[in-house]
Amino acid sequence: MSLEHRFRPFGAPHHALLHPLWIAALVVLVLNDHVLKGAELLPAIVTGKLSDVAGLLVAPLLLAAITGVRSRAGWRAAHLAVGAVFTAIQLSPAAADGWAALMAAIGFPWVITSDPTDLAALPMLLVSERVFPSAMVGSVRVLARRSAELGLGVVGLVSSAATSRPHEPSPTWLPPIYADVFVHNDTEEDIVLRIRRLASETEVACDIVAEDPARLLPAAAFGPIESWTLPPDANLAVLEPGTDHRPCHAVEIDGDALFSFVVFWRDGLPAPDSVPGIGLDEDGPPGWLAISADEAGTLSVEGGMPIIFRRKGGLLEPGGACAAQDDGARVAWDAQTLPRGIHALVGLERGIDGCVELALANGPAEPIADRTFVCMPNLELPFAIGDDVDIQLVAEPAREYLHIRAMQDGEPATPPRELIISRGKAVPDLRGVSAALIESFDCELSVDTCGTVARSAELVLGATEGETTKLAVNDDPVTVTPSDGIEVSVALAHAQNRYVVVDGCAEGAPGLGYDVEVVATVRAGE
Repeated sequence: MSLEHRFRPFGAPHHALLHPLWIAALVVLVLNDHVLKGAELLPAIVTGKLSDVAGLLVAPLLLAAITGVRSRAGWRAAHLAVGAVFTAIQLSPAAADGWAALMAAIGFPWVITSDPTDLAALPMLLVSERVFPSAMVGSVRVLARRSAELGLGVVGLVSSAATSRPHEPSPTWLPPIYADVFVHNDTEEDIVLRIRRLASETEVACDIVAEDPARLLPAAAFGPIESWTLPPDANLAVLEPGTDHRPCHAVEIDGDALFSFVVFWRDGLPAPDSVPGIGLDEDGPPGWLAISADEAGTLSVEGGMPIIFRRKGGLLEPGGACAAQDDGARVAWDAQTLPRGIHALVGLERGIDGCVELALANGPAEPIADRTFVCMPNLELPFAIGDDVDIQLVAEPAREYLHIRAMQDGEPATPPRELIISRGKAVPDLRGVSAALIESFDCELSVDTCGTVARSAELVLGATEGETTKLAVNDDPVTVTPSDGIEVSVALAHAQNRYVVVDGCAEGAPGLGYDVEVVATVRAGE
């Protein structure tokens, strides 16, 4: 097909606004959305799907008429645009929220919900694309016809969002809910609430977080937004009891004209109870959050228990040794290219990024067989080119570590020369040097971009004659001389005790507790 044929005018879309199928779809859409929904004459699943089917017949032609489409490519583009928006709304609550906000901004507030099963109506776009072009050919002969087209177009504009207008007046009865914590709309208007529950990947140390939930539960700790329209005097459970098995619970709530706040409570306090769908009895179950409005329409919230924590702006994170630690300074090795067993070290080069490239061969005279790297603090390695080295990667329940040691005639060299790079929840054996982690309680808790809440820690090393040495992250390496005459040099790459962790985002050891990374070298003492 030539470009001239594809883009030549093929008819006027507004003529097809009088097509019987389009008019029938429009009538179904209007009756369904404004009469049948909520009247309980048909099941909700039927009325919901009717809106989708009728709307996908009404919307593309209406869009083409409004934009003055005059080519087949433009006609198809109108269908693709409608299909893309419809698909995004059904698959993404965020897209549904955005569409609802757009409609509200132009004076048409809609209640929009995401439902992937609604995508079954998409074939209606193909029906529209094939059927209506035959009605577009011709010219407008009388003003009455154009008036009828315009009138139907206006009705279509108001009705083609495949959604329902908020019910008026407010409901006088809604089914009871079972909740421990619930929101009550104490205003005279519908309010739109955005609720985010803790992500399933988030682990929380409840006792610590309870000290300041609004700061210690950052946005990264919560899951996707769920948008709810709450009618006047209605109640909404913020978390269905029994769906979250953590010992404490939290949700983040905000809304139009409503400040952001965190609700934090212990499991079982308040206890779940039956709550009416409409109305608030302040002497009833205490887990209520009542949202009210002042004369200017600004919303505020109060609760039956001290479980509301407002977000505060301008909070300063601790700095220096107490700051959230940089993941870029962590130890690393390439497990894919790391050979195991005894190899000849034929190349050793430290890069500007702190990583050391090791070139390894089966023997000094053999071609290079493997190149791998290790990343660690700037600690002098106890090896030289030409050494035979034994490489082992050890996984233990509390840690994993890379152990490289010099070999001589197939046996560990004497005196020993070793490199230990460890990461996990505990410190590895450091050739007889005692080592203990101590949390730096002089530091405030830090919060990083992954939502990890942690406090810095230090490593206490036992030296000869009972002396101890403290080592912090970014300190120069410390050398300790055990009683057997060897020197153990230790550097601390990372050390924190973690109280909130979002697994899958946070690096390091999984879960709560210590996250420590240590590097040590062993060599003969002077």
